[in-house]
Amino acid sequence: MTGTSNTARRPLVSAIIPAYNSERFLPLAITSVLAQTYAPMECIVVDDGSSDGTARVVASFGDRVRYIHQTNAGASAARNTGIAAARGEYIAFLDSDDYWVATRVENQMEAIAREPGLVLLASSFVAEPLVEQDSLHVPHGEAFRADALEVFNGLTELLRDSYLGTSTVIARTDALCAIGGFDVTLPIAEDLDLYFRLCRNSRYGLLRQPLVGKRLRADSLSTNLRGYSDNLCVMDRVEQLLQPEQHVEHELLRAQRLRVYDSWVSDLLMRGDGQNARQVLRMSRRVGRIQHYYPFLIKSLIAPVLPGLRSVRATLLMHSRRTMSR
Repeated sequence: MTGTSNTARRPLVSAIIPAYNSERFLPLAITSVLAQTYAPMECIVVDDGSSDGTARVVASFGDRVRYIHQTNAGASAARNTGIAAARGEYIAFLDSDDYWVATRVENQMEAIAREPGLVLLASSFVAEPLVEQDSLHVPHGEAFRADALEVFNGLTELLRDSYLGTSTVIARTDALCAIGGFDVTLPIAEDLDLYFRLCRNSRYGLLRQPLVGKRLRADSLSTNLRGYSDNLCVMDRVEQLLQPEQHVEHELLRAQRLRVYDSWVSDLLMRGDGQNARQVLRMSRRVGRIQHYYPFLIKSLIAPVLPGLRSVRATLLMHSRRTMSR
């Protein structure tokens, strides 16, 4: 790995990459870890029971990467396996289809050095479509900017903006072990659950510099409808962590729940599922009234024909554009 001088007093950082049938995109992820300007580091790939050439890809990097194979158990279990095997004082997560800029860990460890006691530090990221791997180029990234660092205490800010992006997160290994790592019963929203448990009584930070390339997949778990119920389950857990007098936090949590219900109903209507949309609307009333309650209720009654209407509208629009271009 590429590193800077005088690394003896610097903490070891363990990069953990869970991988499942990731041979197409894993090379860039691993390359971006090995290209880090920070040292000392170790790179751990946990193969979650892949049936493709994931193991062969890892082997091509030689002893620069530690390879661990396990029976398929999901990304959370794979990350927990990596945490248990890590030698580093800090752990930096990376999904197999994302990548880091070369200064990612350098910048985050500089921020941690300036703010001792942070249990977790995330960064900004750049979202881009996932395409076939054609380059192993790793962007260098910007130098650390002190004015980009924000530090928070407890859950208030996390309840306002809880999406950190797993591939941007670096956390203390001892803190992760103390809370038992990721909850393997949550296939979706397991990252949110971890952040809330980790930060509830601790200081955490956000470095508003784009240090990660997050590549969006069409088959991502986040597109699964179960994700909405899992998010609500995590919020139920958070509520149990709050004290009755934490009025601001309770109100922020209620607003978060309503946003989840709003998105859930919208997704169901896009699929033409009016019956389940009405059921979710009824569920939401236990929390309050979502922003689009009555428009959604009306749309739910004609939901089966909505996809067809959208298709007709798209066809007419295309025909209109062709006519205008003649």
